Amino acid sequence: MPLQLDATGLPLVQGLTREDIQHGFRLFFLNQPKAAEEFFDKYKDSVVLFAVGKSAILWLWALLSLEPADIEAAVSQLSETQANASALLKQLKPRSWFRSSQSTNESLHCEVIIAQCIILTATLQFISGSLLDKIKGGINFRMVVSKYAQLEKETTSRSSRSSVSSIDESMGDVSSDDVPVDDWVLPQTQSMIHFGVGVFNLVTSILPPRLRKVASVFGFPCNRAKGLRLLRESFLADSIISPISGLVLLVHHCIIQMCFDETNHKYKRDAHEILHIASQRYPDSGLFHMMRGRYFKLSRELSSAISCFSRSMEVQKEWKPLVDMGY
Repeated sequence: MPLQLDATGLPLVQGLTREDIQHGFRLFFLNQPKAAEEFFDKYKDSVVLFAVGKSAILWLWALLSLEPADIEAAVSQLSETQANASALLKQLKPRSWFRSSQSTNESLHCEVIIAQCIILTATLQFISGSLLDKIKGGINFRMVVSKYAQLEKETTSRSSRSSVSSIDESMGDVSSDDVPVDDWVLPQTQSMIHFGVGVFNLVTSILPPRLRKVASVFGFPCNRAKGLRLLRESFLADSIISPISGLVLLVHHCIIQMCFDETNHKYKRDAHEILHIASQRYPDSGLFHMMRGRYFKLSRELSSAISCFSRSMEVQKEWKPLVDMGY
């Protein structure tokens, strides 16, 4: 089935509106993981983006349980999704020894999905695998960093040859340098790219200085300001990956910062803004209740923090590991 995207970058699926797809991807963050998994199961064989949703749920469950069977199921689904996305990419952007095809929104859509599958697989390899698996995971991390860097470059500049070729024929003084095309990438795809680039910049920037230098030598980006900016843009875009971007930012603002300095309220205003928006987009979300509890704990409002943690445990009964995180 050929890949067709709507004006926002979501796939066109027969029988589903754009709002249906957005709601389906929000189900997990609305305390309905089983309903989300059923939603993805219906379309994962025909729509590669839905297969990523299914893979992400299995990945998170494997990460929480660390059971070998769960990890194997998650890796298997991720491998299948990556293979399907790669096959679709070959159709959309065939390779040639003589010239490379220009990227389109459809090809970028597939490349982002491949990158996400690689990073999720690498995480499981690095955390729970043998020494050989950890080495493979590290190599995969390096590979996906390069892929995201390439995707970021493609979304910010594109060769002007195709756009000014007709002008060049009549005007010989037109420059053939790259021209900015910030608005050619569809919002959903742009948000997913911002998320990937932002996460790597943020995670490597909080490593100890010596490890950060090693990571920099191996090509890992270490710009915290850029990471926070891109993750914020991804969250504000209200895309299918926005809730994850918001949670990553809240973990940084409300948990990591508190580990370094409990009196540091540098990111308090940003955390408050994210929580306010999340309360409107994902009402009564257990995951965001948990982050709100962390925010109140950081602000020394202990009674409000306890109330949020309690509510988080009440609404996430379908997944016991998430309930346990509220204690």
